[in-house]
Formats: sequence, C-alpha cells, structure tokens
Amino acid sequence: MKKLFFWIGGAVIVLSLSMTGCGGGGVTKGEVSSLESGTYKKANNVMFVYKTSDQSIKTVAVMGDFNQWKKDGIPMTYEKGIWKVVLSLSDGFYAYKLIINGTKVMTPPGAEAYAPDGSGGKNGIVEVVSAVSE
Repeated sequence: MKKLFFWIGGAVIVLSLSMTGCGGGGVTKGEVSSLESGTYKKANNVMFVYKTSDQSIKTVAVMGDFNQWKKDGIPMTYEKGIWKVVLSLSDGFYAYKLIINGTKVMTPPGAEAYAPDGSGGKNGIVEVVSAVSE
C-alpha cells in the first residue's frame, strides 16, 4: 500500500509540474507557440518568455539583478511570436525588465510578482528555488 501511495503521489507531482510550465529549457518546437509571457522554471534554469504579435519588434533582451542591470541585457531568441531565453540562476529572488529594440525598457507581462523599481514603474520578480528542504 505504501508503494502505491508513493507511485500515485509521484504521478501527481509529475503531472502538476508539466501543467505549470516548469519546462526550463526543455520546451519542444511544438510547444513554443503555446507559451505565454512570463517565466518557466526547472530547478535553477529559468526561461524568460515574451509573447507578442508586434512585427515592429526586432530585438528583445532581459536585464536584471542577474546581469547587474547592464543596459544591453541578455538577448532573447525569436520563434513564432515568442521571444525567449533560458538562464541558469542561483537560488534567490531576481528583479528584471525587458528591453525592446535596444531602447524601450518595459515591465515584463506575466511575471510571478512585481516590485517598485524606484522610478515610478515596476520590476518583474522571479524566485528561483533549486531544492526543497524537509
């Protein structure tokens, strides 16, 4: 009975992880178009996603605590209306923003949380937790 409980519990965990978008970098080409703006996490890998139909956007980058807010940011790649990049981050909370076409800094849609940026706007916040302690 104990083995059955653990097997069912494990199946529920796997199912819930697959449903919450914890794909990290393992998103297949068929799944790319179904992504929404936000973050997708698997252990310490965080995929930052920006979904847009705006054809005037030629580049998107992400900047934040993880790159000391460097204005050039970390470039994202484009595929079928989705801009994305996967970063390996240490455990912790990270504030971030998106950079559109190299000049426009914007609050990321779909962030886990938001915090004031000190200039009247908001930063997106992502929390990275690699392991759960008991």
